[in-house]
Amino acid sequence: MQKYHIKEFIKSVTSSVQRRYLKLAGRYLRYLSIYLRFFVFWSHQPRTKFIIFAQGRSGSTLLTDLLNSHPAIHCDDEILNVKVYHKFRFIKLYIKARSMITKLNKKSVYGFHVKIYQLTDDHAIFDPGRFLKKLYADGWIILYLK
Repeated sequence: MQKYHIKEFIKSVTSSVQRRYLKLAGRYLRYLSIYLRFFVFWSHQPRTKFIIFAQGRSGSTLLTDLLNSHPAIHCDDEILNVKVYHKFRFIKLYIKARSMITKLNKKSVYGFHVKIYQLTDDHAIFDPGRFLKKLYADGWIILYLK
């Protein structure tokens, strides 16, 4: 029997339409696994949560890399970037689920960085200021870089 890599196998037994649906199903399963963390680690919340809110070319990626070098901090890159991820319907739930990764990494502080266009253009949040105020009310620390 011939050995196949999974991509070659799928390509050999499916049509282009079926492959497109398989890719789409795989993408949604990946997103679903992120949301499922929320239910698995329901009681776990990081001790400290922060957002790096920045414009482009302000050093937010450098700051993220520096923070990740600390043993107690996990800082994600732009988790609301549509190019990397997908548009999410429940952004606050998604952010909360992402913050629970600290349970898996055994870290007590979670953060991520976001840019203004990701809130206005990419996800069509009508009032980014209100969105950030709600996160602040939930205990998130907002670091603003300019």
